[in-house]
Amino acid sequence: MAGILHGVTFDDLPEYRFIRAVDFAKEVKQSGVYGNAFNFTGFYEDGEFFHDCGLIIDDIDKMKVDADIVTELFSLIDHAAQNDRPLIFTTQVVGSELVKILTGNGKNQQRNDRVESIINRIRDKAEIIMFDKQAQLL
Repeated sequence: MAGILHGVTFDDLPEYRFIRAVDFAKEVKQSGVYGNAFNFTGFYEDGEFFHDCGLIIDDIDKMKVDADIVTELFSLIDHAAQNDRPLIFTTQVVGSELVKILTGNGKNQQRNDRVESIINRIRDKAEIIMFDKQAQLL
């Protein structure tokens, strides 16, 4: 699958698997299996979805998010950190907007806690690269 990230095509990163966030969410919903983390040896046993090195999830702010998707993101980030695997998220929003997207209406405390854990994990482990000088950090 081809894509461009500020002049670098995803074809230039063959060791990474590229998936659009909306497709990621669709796969989570269709699989019906939550909390297993999309491990880096297979995307629910489908080797097409992961390469040996890492994963790029594009436009994470564009997917429809519910509690199951938040759970999968948490598991995925945790798995990547524990197994020292690179994981790249792209987004068109700043941190506070991403939190609003992930928490939804904010009424589900477990979901809110997971989102807080996701953001904390990103802050602790991630290297944040901003292409917009006006952007705010998470």
